[in-house]
Amino acid sequence: MTENLLNKIITKIKECNPQSIHWIHLQYLEDTIELAHISGYKDIVDRGINLINNYQFEIDVEDEKREFKTYKLPTNDVITKNLPKINNDELIKYINNLREPHLDKTLSNNYKKAFEIAKNERQKEEIILTQLVIGDVENALKYHSELQEDFRRDNVLLITGLELYRRGYHEKAMHYLQAQIDKNSIFIMFWIACILEDRMPWSGYPNPDY
Repeated sequence: MTENLLNKIITKIKECNPQSIHWIHLQYLEDTIELAHISGYKDIVDRGINLINNYQFEIDVEDEKREFKTYKLPTNDVITKNLPKINNDELIKYINNLREPHLDKTLSNNYKKAFEIAKNERQKEEIILTQLVIGDVENALKYHSELQEDFRRDNVLLITGLELYRRGYHEKAMHYLQAQIDKNSIFIMFWIACILEDRMPWSGYPNPDY
């Protein structure tokens, strides 16, 4: 499944960037190549490098063209640092180190108090995502409906699928993940591929990357 997702990412980037490549897509193309490399998908690595080095220009953050420099595959040590293995103890340690009262209450299973002191929708979302990381999927889905903003509810469903997959509930996970894959989003497909390969999908996971 990972191989299929990574191939779809490259195809989508190629379609979106026929001549010059946008800096965001460039970042994800590089990450896709590197994830493929440490996961053993040589054909995808070759395909990605062939695409990336055919670009003459990159569109930067100011929407201006600049000359594209040839991409070189980093060492395994560099790639592993950029795409570290995911570890549940480290995730909980990260959440605990945030020293946020609503998250402290969540980690101690005091959900009622956590929601009472949550100041906004983002903090409510973070509570639910923390529930997922500690394995309380049932309560996470129960509180999911209380989120008012559609994109936050959708993100919770994505993380639900990712966390179920990490715990070995692959069939249940696909109930949530397939709907996300069907969106054909470069970003979402990459995040799912990372979890399939037991890698961190983004820094700060599971908290939102927005």
